[in-house]
Amino acid sequence: MIKLKYSLKASLQSSMILGALVGARIFTIYAIIESCFLALMPWLLQPNYMYSPIHTGFIAMQFAVFLLLGSVLGSFFGAIGYFLGLNKKDPGKISLEVFLNGILTASGIVLFFWHINQYSWWRSPTCLTILGILAVFIVAWVFQYRFPKWKFLFTGITSPWTVSILLPGTVWVKYYLLPTIQQSLSSVVDVNSESTKILAPLIYIIGILIIAILLSMIKRIRTNLSKNQRESSDSYSTGFVSVALGLLALNLFLNQGVYTDQGYTDGVDIPSGLPNVLLISLDTTRADHLSLYGYQRDTTPNLIKLANEAFVFNRAISSGDMTLSAHASIFTGLYPLQHGAHNDPPEFWAGRPLHDRFLTMTEILSAHQYLTLGVISNHGLLGHAFGIPQGFNYYDSKIPVVFLKEIDRNFVSSRIREILIPFFQSADYDVAYRDAESINVEVFELLDNIGTNT
Repeated sequence: MIKLKYSLKASLQSSMILGALVGARIFTIYAIIESCFLALMPWLLQPNYMYSPIHTGFIAMQFAVFLLLGSVLGSFFGAIGYFLGLNKKDPGKISLEVFLNGILTASGIVLFFWHINQYSWWRSPTCLTILGILAVFIVAWVFQYRFPKWKFLFTGITSPWTVSILLPGTVWVKYYLLPTIQQSLSSVVDVNSESTKILAPLIYIIGILIIAILLSMIKRIRTNLSKNQRESSDSYSTGFVSVALGLLALNLFLNQGVYTDQGYTDGVDIPSGLPNVLLISLDTTRADHLSLYGYQRDTTPNLIKLANEAFVFNRAISSGDMTLSAHASIFTGLYPLQHGAHNDPPEFWAGRPLHDRFLTMTEILSAHQYLTLGVISNHGLLGHAFGIPQGFNYYDSKIPVVFLKEIDRNFVSSRIREILIPFFQSADYDVAYRDAESINVEVFELLDNIGTNT
């Protein structure tokens, strides 16, 4: 914990300044931790081609908002502390800084609960877990000053770092970690069961609290060292902050990668004598709005040019009414009821992934020495989570990085995004997929890299 020292006279102004400093520190700590859960942890746990980066400008904006919010709340509670007489040295009262650390950290927990409660019933497991964290914090905060002899056991629990790790961490474990490790744990535990979704966050909370208590005990041991040793140990806190800020800075440079296997290397030549196969899919495009099929506006001039030298099918009908099922049928030659990649609520609201037991067109082509390459815009239903990329040697499903990209509503940063949206153009937030121009650029560069036999 960073200890703030000040030499101002005991006044309302000094109390508000101290409150602003303490509030800015506590809320900035939370911003650091939430940014790590949003960007760094997914990058560490997921393959880089499935990673969704966050715009560096938004991270900077997030820091500014949290810092401002903490400063304002801190000034308010600093003024309250002044009128309660906490800025005076009184053995019977806690110090103003101690009061500010406690009330501001508790306020952060309450704000997090309020945010989650907007989307979830207050008696839901998630909301009850947050209320439990608040109760544990209050008890530990009271005990550390009610029983000074055992204070060292509770300082770690009441640390803003501990609370900040607990709040978004419990949500992250339930909604992100469990689905990520589902395949690894499927033979041991049912990850999708309600009991597991409740038990996993509790185990996480208990683990973090145990670590916090152990760190408090280590800190107590360090206070018994010699003066020189203690001075060198005091740099531990500064080093911890530096590591956290370093991890946050790393988030700014994390980029999404492209899936490749051993069958793909830059500059490889395609074996001669094999005809090229090019599949262009216009997802969710109405045929009656294409000039190729008689629409009055000239919407598809290039398709008309291609049609003059090709076969045109006037009665081609999609086998499915959604992106996933239709493309799964294209690649497998099967109807949706056969391959099963379609909506299947309540377990698969977005769609059931295409199982790898089905042989796809790309797998057949790969078996005949074809180099299979894919560049797609719909990173959702055509992404790796839904099984469509199986058989591809190269698969580019990059996500456009916009300033106000959609953030899961379980994180407070999503609230900041909602507040900022009215002040920005739609291009800064309403761009979920890459446009045709950017796809063309990627494709042509890719074709230039794989040789001249394309």
